[in-house]
Amino acid sequence: MSLIKQLWIAVALLMTLAFAGSFIVSTLSAKHYLEQQLQLKNIDNAASLALSMSQMEKDPVTIELLLAAQFDAGHYQRIRLTDPRGEVIQERTHEGIASRERRVEETNLGAPGWFVGLIPLSAEPGVAQVQDGWRQYGTLLVESHSRFAYTALWSGTLQLLQWFLLAAVGAGLLGTWVLKTITRPLDSVVAQAEAIGNRRFITSNEPRTLEFRSLARAMNTLSARVRTMLEKEARQLEEYRRQTLHDKVTGLANRDHFLNLLDTALSSPDSASTGTLLLMRVSDLAEVNRRLGHGTTDRLLAELAGIIDSVAADHPLAQSGRIKNSDFALLLPGIHDPAGAAERLSERLHELLDQYEAEGQIGLPLAAATYNAGDERGHLLARADGALAVAEQRGGRAVELLTDARPPAHANLEEWRDALTRSLQSSGVELGGYPVVDTEGQLLHQEAPARMHLDGELRNAGYFVPWAARLGMMPAIDLAVASSALDRIEQDQKPLGINLSADALRDAWFRSELFRMLQDAPDEARKLWIELPEAAALNHLAEFKALCLALHPIGCRMGLEHVGPEFARIGELHDLGLDYVKIDTSLIRDIDHNPGNQTFVRGLCTITHSIGLIAIAEGVRTTGEQTTLSELGVDGMTGPGVQVSASSKGDKTA
Repeated sequence: MSLIKQLWIAVALLMTLAFAGSFIVSTLSAKHYLEQQLQLKNIDNAASLALSMSQMEKDPVTIELLLAAQFDAGHYQRIRLTDPRGEVIQERTHEGIASRERRVEETNLGAPGWFVGLIPLSAEPGVAQVQDGWRQYGTLLVESHSRFAYTALWSGTLQLLQWFLLAAVGAGLLGTWVLKTITRPLDSVVAQAEAIGNRRFITSNEPRTLEFRSLARAMNTLSARVRTMLEKEARQLEEYRRQTLHDKVTGLANRDHFLNLLDTALSSPDSASTGTLLLMRVSDLAEVNRRLGHGTTDRLLAELAGIIDSVAADHPLAQSGRIKNSDFALLLPGIHDPAGAAERLSERLHELLDQYEAEGQIGLPLAAATYNAGDERGHLLARADGALAVAEQRGGRAVELLTDARPPAHANLEEWRDALTRSLQSSGVELGGYPVVDTEGQLLHQEAPARMHLDGELRNAGYFVPWAARLGMMPAIDLAVASSALDRIEQDQKPLGINLSADALRDAWFRSELFRMLQDAPDEARKLWIELPEAAALNHLAEFKALCLALHPIGCRMGLEHVGPEFARIGELHDLGLDYVKIDTSLIRDIDHNPGNQTFVRGLCTITHSIGLIAIAEGVRTTGEQTTLSELGVDGMTGPGVQVSASSKGDKTA
């Protein structure tokens, strides 16, 4: 029960008790006063009337007329004249008042019958002797009517009741206003507690009320401590990740981690279908180290890595790494112009090398090899390494190109626009289906990557997404994906997960249309899992926050995919109320044989669990990976090696 209701109940009880006490005291006092007044009136009127009758002739007619006149003018209940023997000479009585029961039921008493019966008025009648000369003529009895006394008593009671009702309403309204004013800071504390429950660690202003100020201060301290703890744990985990997955000198991905990233790009059906791999080598690194010195050489390698990493940052899916002491690699998914990419990178690298060539030229041959989705990693590296050897033989800063990737299906952007538009207009968007299960094999949701009918076939996202992104068509495609997801949920009533792009996230039209669509289908929306890449959410934090805050009340589950590379910034998302994260495939691949990744994933799971998130592993392939991930604390898995248990397949409400 709310405080407001309790206040009104307390006011009602208090006023009822006060009214009852006041009613009893005032009514008894008024009753006693009225009875005294009636009795005095009876005595005075009896004496006055007896004196008048004693001084007049005792003619029966005259006596009768005097009594009738007095009775009609004085609001009497009874006037009776009896002789010394007790026989009635004359009597006047109010009609219909023959007994107390009749008096209670009388309608003209000026008060309800129950009130008259509850508070009876009993005043002694006035008695006086009527003389006839020196002898007694008779005895006069005068009894006044109590109607006006009851009217006055009932009217006073009603006024008292009205006053108490008015006072009760006023006290209740005033108390409600005062209570709301006093407890208004409590609303902020409650909102803060709910936010902490939703993994949003916010702070509230401290109120002026001493007790609430202590409570708000304690909640703020708790929120700040939890947020600080998470940020500290994330920084430590990020530091460990950099130590185990990155080269100490250059900060680029080390060989093992880069090869995992390359495997992911080649094997994922939703990765770009083609791309370019660039390899570069610092010629005769030992001699360069001797000439420049160890410290200068390390600075040179770090600056080379910085240029490579800056080029990678210009492409959302690009990856860079140091695969040998003198060898660097740059993976550019979706780039179909290896010559242009190699030329731009070579120019920037050579500008840097020119600054270190006071004591001799530094060679940096470069090779560019294109690839297709599904290529074997070993075959691709062998081809690229062979091209790099050719460039090195040519000497200095030669560039060798090796292109055998399939040409794009359409010659230019306009043809791609027409093809994508026709597919959207003909409802050509379909959804794939990969199970995401918990450690017991029970279905969490179906992951539904986008597919489109293009060029006579149903194409994976990697085939069309790079071109759709260049054309600015991703918001329309993502909206079609969301619509298809709601339709499927309506059909089979199973939870479904979809991916949104960074382009769609930034588009205000898309966000408003998605919000409207989900509001129109609230039951289906509660079974929808929506996720964005970690990098997209962090690079467009304001838009991601707006999307999360808008969709959370609808019941959608919000999450991040490909989590790991920028986990140190997870503290920036503490106030969004996320539901789950999906750990990047590059951290999961062969994790049963990689102690470093095991330690990182265990720490990542610990942090996500501490803020109430579900940790799901991506790209799980083998039973060994599944067993290891379960031991590390992962809550769910997805990938080519994951299957739904038999009991979960028959569960329509999973």
